[in-house]
Amino acid sequence: MWEYYRGKSIFLTGGTGTLGTAILCRLLSQAAPKRIFVLCRGGPENAHAKWQKLLPEAMAAALFQSSCVTFLSGDITLKQMGLHESDWRQLKKNVQVIIHAASSVSLTCPLPKLATSIIAPSISLAETAMEFEDLQHFVYVSSAFANAHLWKTTDKSEVTVKECIYSLGPHQEVYDPHNLDEWAGFGPQTEHEWRSVLDTGTSIEFDYNDFPWPYAYAKHLTERLLINAFMQNEATEKLLIIRPSCLGPAITQPFPGYSSSTSTPSTGLAASILLYAGKHMKFPTRSTDPENEVTMDEVPIDVVVDRLLSHTAKGTFGCVHAVAGKKARLRFKDWWPVVMKERRLPWTVQPEWTFLDWHSAKLHPAAKFYVILGTSFEFGDEQASKLLPKLNAHEKLHLKLFADETDETHPYHLASRRDKIREVGMRMAKKKHLPRCFVKLCTRPGRQSGSDLACKPQHTMHEYGAKFDVSKEAESEAFRHSVH
Repeated sequence: MWEYYRGKSIFLTGGTGTLGTAILCRLLSQAAPKRIFVLCRGGPENAHAKWQKLLPEAMAAALFQSSCVTFLSGDITLKQMGLHESDWRQLKKNVQVIIHAASSVSLTCPLPKLATSIIAPSISLAETAMEFEDLQHFVYVSSAFANAHLWKTTDKSEVTVKECIYSLGPHQEVYDPHNLDEWAGFGPQTEHEWRSVLDTGTSIEFDYNDFPWPYAYAKHLTERLLINAFMQNEATEKLLIIRPSCLGPAITQPFPGYSSSTSTPSTGLAASILLYAGKHMKFPTRSTDPENEVTMDEVPIDVVVDRLLSHTAKGTFGCVHAVAGKKARLRFKDWWPVVMKERRLPWTVQPEWTFLDWHSAKLHPAAKFYVILGTSFEFGDEQASKLLPKLNAHEKLHLKLFADETDETHPYHLASRRDKIREVGMRMAKKKHLPRCFVKLCTRPGRQSGSDLACKPQHTMHEYGAKFDVSKEAESEAFRHSVH
């Protein structure tokens, strides 16, 4: 599988974000790409600064000094991503794989803003990609919750979401991206919908369907526009849409526990619960047995990375879920006690289940923001099962394609996230004008309280340099830089 990337040139957007950084580390440590062009706002120094917050210093330095990495200073929200024409000429001539992982992660951002930060840049990049001389794959990182509106289309306690495209019309048609005949009449409707968003800031489809956040609809519309663009250019077999669920800390790569305080929703949710001084929190659900039926699909970051890179190498196209799946999902009754165990206030919080709408003002703010707590989605991941026969024994052994089931061997815990929970708590306290001491009172200290290095392994530049193709001269320069 890794052999596919040997000698390839890759264009990576979002390469300094949590997921993009993990993708970059995995490629450089396991494959032998010719070049990885990393789009980063603020240039190389800003990229290095972001990696220093996510990675051990030596690993961040090794990424920064890798001879395989070329930094392109730009911004996905700008015209042509802010790149010079010479940059685009280089990309069009050399790149075989585009991984578009850059995206706004603001769930509650209004749709007009998401149109410029998510939808328009993705469509612009896809249109430009059609001019690449040797494009083999265009990978778009979407979200499994792009179809979260399906929760409101049924009265079942669990909703199944397939690796397909769901229309937003009254009949809720399901489209297979592999079947172009099905999609032929759907394209013009999607283009009209996009024009409506640009002209009015909304669309009939957005108003008709009850999405938990504008973010989910923006991802849904982007998927359809991308399929339409590649279909018009008879290149649908080049488009791969990866749909992660809620990101969770990595199991092994780039190191156990790798994540950031802003990338793992359950970390933020835990922080808001730990800071809550009340005794009851209202959560919306329609389940008659929420303790057992409400679930959370949290997928380790390295599972997302390995599914993305494996499916790309093996030529998968269409929609692929990168999720924990039915077997590895967390039940509410398993998750809530773990959060309560982290609570330092001398009383526990009791969840109060209600049939209120998930946008109701009567809900606790945490429930209104993390709208899907109270639901249960079964995200199908048949594509992962279909991938397995294409891998050899060594690849099956060393790739992390499935999340571990939570049991006595792999218990769920939040202890390794304590520093990140406290970090989120500090941001919440600042917004609410609460004293920092209140956050310290309510949250447990991590291994290095107040430091984002709590779970980072400490290795030398030489160890990472051997993996990331760093020259001896670069190692020495990075060492001098770290000392000074």
